[in-house]
Amino acid sequence: MVRGPSTIILSYRREDSAGVTGRIFDRLAQEFGIDRVFMDIDSMPAGVDFHDHLQKILAGCGALLVVIGKSWRSQRKGQPARIMDPDDWVRIEVETALERGIPVVPLLIDGAALPSREQLPESLWPLLRRNALPVDSGRDFHAQLSRLVRDLRLQVDPGGTAPAAVAPAPSVQPAAVAAIEAINWRSLGRWILLLTLIITIGAIAINDRKDDDREKVDVKIDSAPPVPPPQPPSSQ
Repeated sequence: MVRGPSTIILSYRREDSAGVTGRIFDRLAQEFGIDRVFMDIDSMPAGVDFHDHLQKILAGCGALLVVIGKSWRSQRKGQPARIMDPDDWVRIEVETALERGIPVVPLLIDGAALPSREQLPESLWPLLRRNALPVDSGRDFHAQLSRLVRDLRLQVDPGGTAPAAVAPAPSVQPAAVAAIEAINWRSLGRWILLLTLIITIGAIAINDRKDDDREKVDVKIDSAPPVPPPQPPSSQ
């Protein structure tokens, strides 16, 4: 069987999902090799035609991941959303991949949903028929990325080729990382401060009670009647 294209491209808007896209890129680079995963494909030398540049990059693309946050359409006040602009780079990336028959995978970030047909240009309607995967930037991130990696291997790595040199795997296990990320540190800090305050008030109360007990003992001693001197024996 002839092996298909093998690169993975991340399509996203910086103002919408730059942070989580960077995390997705790092995980995929570990799994497939840093030379096979691309983002920021709109970064190109000055004077280069973006359409030609994009066609060249997509020539070896095995899958385009469309990272969709809640502001992916990039709605503008008093104007149509940027995705409706024929010169919008994100629109061009997705349109070109769909036209070339490249597998396109929508990634829905933190509860985002696919737009409706009315919210997209007709050229992007086929995107709505693609099976989308949810990606939670919190505790479920690693489990959901593992599913994405499994599915991508069927598209871009059917032969099971080992990845090129990649950054060393993190020493912290994914479950531990997810647990750490799930902690609400601000809330935890408030509870620690409250516990410290309770302990301090309790210590003050105990010390005050000890002082009161000492004062009561001193008062009792001072108020005791004097012992009469011994009487001499009476003579008979």
